[in-house]
Amino acid sequence: GGGILQCLAASVSGQGGGLAVLVLGRLVFGMGIGFAMHAAPIYISEMAPSAVRGLLISLKEGMIVLGMVAGYVIGDAFASVPGGWVWSYLLVPLSALAFAGGVGFLPDSARFLHLQGRSADAYRCLGFVYSEGSESVMKEMEESARAALPSRMSMAGAPGKAQTPLQVLFGPRVWPATLAGLGVITLQQITGQPSVLYYAETIFADAGVSSLGVIMVAVFKLVCTLASAALVDSYGRIKLLKIGIYLMILATALITVYFAVGLASDAFLIGAMFLFVGGYQVGFGPIAWLLISEVFPLRVRGEGMALAVQTNFFWNLVVSLTFASELAFAGAAGSFAIFLLLLLASLAFVRRYIPETKSLSLEEIEGMLNTRTFSPAQRGETLTPCLGSGVRKSADGESARLLSKGSLVEPA
Repeated sequence: GGGILQCLAASVSGQGGGLAVLVLGRLVFGMGIGFAMHAAPIYISEMAPSAVRGLLISLKEGMIVLGMVAGYVIGDAFASVPGGWVWSYLLVPLSALAFAGGVGFLPDSARFLHLQGRSADAYRCLGFVYSEGSESVMKEMEESARAALPSRMSMAGAPGKAQTPLQVLFGPRVWPATLAGLGVITLQQITGQPSVLYYAETIFADAGVSSLGVIMVAVFKLVCTLASAALVDSYGRIKLLKIGIYLMILATALITVYFAVGLASDAFLIGAMFLFVGGYQVGFGPIAWLLISEVFPLRVRGEGMALAVQTNFFWNLVVSLTFASELAFAGAAGSFAIFLLLLLASLAFVRRYIPETKSLSLEEIEGMLNTRTFSPAQRGETLTPCLGSGVRKSADGESARLLSKGSLVEPA
């Protein structure tokens, strides 16, 4: 559906017809993007093996950035052609049709089918991903589902009092996952990434290398995203997210000093901005989308993911509409100082409320909600200031416990 809407919208926008037609086309195009942004991470998370789930979902972000690079290159190629923007739009249906056609060959999600009681169909769909070993995967999925059954039963509510998806998401049992998902996707948007890119484009324009500079930034974003995707299943989500935030904090501090002191070096500012972009693409860029595709229980994963996507777009709109007013009110130094404070808050939030999901099956992640071991805050842990996972001491004086497979193993 998303690919078809994108194809239709691009075709309409490329026909000309005035501002109203262009705005309508962009609106429909946005709907198509929304559908795809919602469905793609969910599908990948439910079909991918746990060992490479982080890689595959992060590559989704990499493909988005690759599309940005292609868009900038195509836009630059047609920039000197009269009415060239129309041709840029008319090239979009080719990729949209390829996307829609490719999706048509994909089977349904095996986990979704299994949840519906269609085990035979789920087994058949697993064969699309696993060339061999589908039997063991199906058995593991069934065992994990049985282990997570008490959690799902408790989420369903008492007989005759079925809960709505929103009641489940904001209920006490699933709230840690909702807080983690909505929190990380909100922080992804409000910590300054659009604003940094705005300044970068302005500086490149002043230097007379606007198009080349924007393409360079996009290529750099792609390299950093691919690096994060390659490392996420070995280093873990939390470590990369923290590394990214630390880099963004350093970069934002440098940018704040630049504007506060009034330095005259554009090279200094551009270097700090590249550092910021690199940190974002290692951390928040891919990892936030990965986490929201993993943390919600299967019963409400679609609704949870939809809420997270809407939250992402909402804060993106808010930041875009208010940044000019923020600049007028606080100035450049003050605005980036605000982003610095938000990044420091982000680091505290990640350390307190985000779980490590590396190598865990979706059923194991869901089971942590039932055993109340989902996040450090839920486990009552006092965290030591370190990047990696390791021994963490609980706040109630219990003996130190080791992290296993990225999550705390409760004593039997």
